[in-house]
Amino acid sequence: MVTLHYFYDPLCGWCYGASDIIHAAASIKDIPFVMHAGGMMQKQPITAAMRQFIIEHDKRIKLETGQIFGKGYTGGLLHNATAWFDSYLPIRAILVAKSMGIAPLIMLDQIQKAHYQQGREIAQLDVLADIAESQGLMRHTFIDKLNQCVEEMELHIKKSRQLMVLHGFSGFPTLALENNGHWFLINVRDFFRNAEKIVPYIQSIINNKDRDEVELSKQFCSLDGCV
Repeated sequence: MVTLHYFYDPLCGWCYGASDIIHAAASIKDIPFVMHAGGMMQKQPITAAMRQFIIEHDKRIKLETGQIFGKGYTGGLLHNATAWFDSYLPIRAILVAKSMGIAPLIMLDQIQKAHYQQGREIAQLDVLADIAESQGLMRHTFIDKLNQCVEEMELHIKKSRQLMVLHGFSGFPTLALENNGHWFLINVRDFFRNAEKIVPYIQSIINNKDRDEVELSKQFCSLDGCV
């Protein structure tokens, strides 16, 4: 059995940077694509120190990946002293959206755009409800399910972290191919600005059945924050 596994966090800047690569990988027909959220931040206020760290960090991401950071984010959200960063509520939103028929990667994509391009506070329920509604979901139903999803989210994050420890994955984004019980780490950095090359690369791993597992490389964001 072949499965693509994606370990991510909604607030991992490198996950946003790698989004074109991840979408290309997820588009491969007949290969299940499974997402595992890690829960990197929980209600962390945007302090001056954090703001400066993020600004420098985002410069690297933009330089390496070409992803755009909108003015609403760079000139707005990062300077909002009352805002905070929280992965957990967006993760719940992604899980609920999946239960309501929206692919997790689509919901993640919309959440990332709201955060990194529009500068919206994705740790706020109303913002997530707006995103869900824009995807055709019933707002009140989504909110009700979101409020009931705490235990499911906690179990999801726990299982994600257990899998990461089991396979030696240290952070996000981690894209890995499971092929007949063997796990192969795919180094997304090799495909920055060349997302289309990820598809033939994954197919080459599947076709080369005698290939050894790929040597693990350092991920960009750890379980506790981006580095």
